[in-house]
Amino acid sequence: MQRDGARRWERGAVMAARLPAPSEPFADDDTAGFGYFATDIHYQHLAAAIARPIAETRGFVLVTGEPAPDGNLIERCLSGGKAGECRVSLVRCRRGMGLDELMQAFGRQLWLHEESEGGLWPVLSQLMQDSRKGIMRILVLQNADALDDRSLDELHRFTRLDEPHFLPVVLLASPSFAERLDAPTLQFLKPAIAAHLPLQRLEPEEVAAFIGHQLRTAGWDEDAFECETIAAIAEAAQGDPAMVNRLARQAAGLFARSRALVDPRAVDAIPVDVEVVSSPRATEIVDV
Repeated sequence: MQRDGARRWERGAVMAARLPAPSEPFADDDTAGFGYFATDIHYQHLAAAIARPIAETRGFVLVTGEPAPDGNLIERCLSGGKAGECRVSLVRCRRGMGLDELMQAFGRQLWLHEESEGGLWPVLSQLMQDSRKGIMRILVLQNADALDDRSLDELHRFTRLDEPHFLPVVLLASPSFAERLDAPTLQFLKPAIAAHLPLQRLEPEEVAAFIGHQLRTAGWDEDAFECETIAAIAEAAQGDPAMVNRLARQAAGLFARSRALVDPRAVDAIPVDVEVVSSPRATEIVDV
């Protein structure tokens, strides 16, 4: 009987060894868990981050990322966040598009199908009427990289024709667009950028969702980290998801398989001289 039991145990051990090991969250990779940045949850946080500077200054907000930010998700999340107070229009830019063509596309979003062919003034007239009614319009431009300096200059001037009722504009572009702002031909636009938001950046309140996304994907208990632990990681990482991964991995004891709660003191115990390699696509919010 004992021999039979031993044989069964050995066979079970062999079978268990052949099973694939469970995946681990916070892999030793700067981009581990970056699928989170394509989720609705992240775009809801991003929309809230866009809305804050728009409410304060009604200027331009630049959102950059590689791959490019999803204009449809941003439009939907911005509209849902301030239903009844603002109306969001998404226009996809293309090479060679001038202000007239841009405003025609915007006019169609405003249901000015016939009048929009008359130039800029029907669009401006509609914006003026809306602003006096307390309705704020937000123009979201997908693929803003395609607009040349002249088109950006004309757009900037147009948004300020009804001062102080400026038209807020959200520019969705690649990371290289931010470099264009330093060119002498775009010096006029740089002061108008109320905020630069990298797509692959975490707001403090969404670090828990980013960690939970990785734990859930790996089949771990989503409550493996205490709230205090997540708060400590969020404060230390300052929005950088690569640093969140590094701190979470070390706080968890380098992929310890224990299902015990991760103590927040584990974060404090991480040596301060540990080098954290930040992803070039994950930088802090930049006010320019």
